[in-house]
Amino acid sequence: MSRDRNHNKPVFSAQAFWDVDSSQLDGDNYTIRKVFEQGNSEDISELLRYYSKEQIREALVSAEQLRPRAISLAQTLFTLKDNDFKCLKPVRAIVRRRAVHA
Repeated sequence: MSRDRNHNKPVFSAQAFWDVDSSQLDGDNYTIRKVFEQGNSEDISELLRYYSKEQIREALVSAEQLRPRAISLAQTLFTLKDNDFKCLKPVRAIVRRRAVHA
């Protein structure tokens, strides 16, 4: 759950959202991933102020794709290992798991 969503909306640098209009962002997970991939330290601080650590962590570990920079930063901030990230799990294991649960 995010914190304080009614005011103090985070303000991110142009560096993090150079390719999109940040005022039109729709989706917390997208915003979190984008900041970890392209943002600066102030952008990360804004995320931590606005979103819970658990929401940030979950958005990152459940991402289908993440750049190495984002993975490394998430590992440092949240004490994560490679096998915690969905995007780093072998495709075979994911397909097998889906077949078992189908």
